Amino acid sequence: VALMLGCFNLREDDWILDPFCGSGTTLLAARERGINAVGVDAHPVFAFVSRVKTQSYSLESLRELKRDFFSKKFVKPDLEVINPLLKKAFSRYALEDIAFFRSEIKRIEDAIMRDLMVLAFVVSSMNVSFAAKDGAVLRFVKKKHPPLRKVFKGSVEKFIRHLKKMEPRPCEISVKQGDARR
Repeated sequence: VALMLGCFNLREDDWILDPFCGSGTTLLAARERGINAVGVDAHPVFAFVSRVKTQSYSLESLRELKRDFFSKKFVKPDLEVINPLLKKAFSRYALEDIAFFRSEIKRIEDAIMRDLMVLAFVVSSMNVSFAAKDGAVLRFVKKKHPPLRKVFKGSVEKFIRHLKKMEPRPCEISVKQGDARR
């Protein structure tokens, strides 16, 4: 995408319309170059991912959130109310971590930071799941996974490293959820 943007000789006062923005790759490349962009996606999950990835973040605030968030003392949740399908998809330890972190994420007051943590949490949870895509269905394959806390913290740290490397220029990035044809 970055190479393609270079081919079009776009300047900082130009605009990009991405009618099927998906996970926001084009929008993120535009942000890194200081080119204004609008992305639209019909799927609410993809619109959410694009919005989170292209948001402006304070590196210091994110580091502080990570430090405070992952230093919280684990409180073992009650798993009796967990959906049986989730019990097939995750180990008991992963489910306990999922329930704990879910309640902690809900307590984050800053909506932008909360959304970032939700995205990192969902990606991390998928990485410790027994669920495996098999064509159009999911299979459950029991295998060992690292603890969710470790994977989740690693996801947040990876985002911080990416943010440190990135030097976005001022521009306007907007993500809309809906049908781009309307």
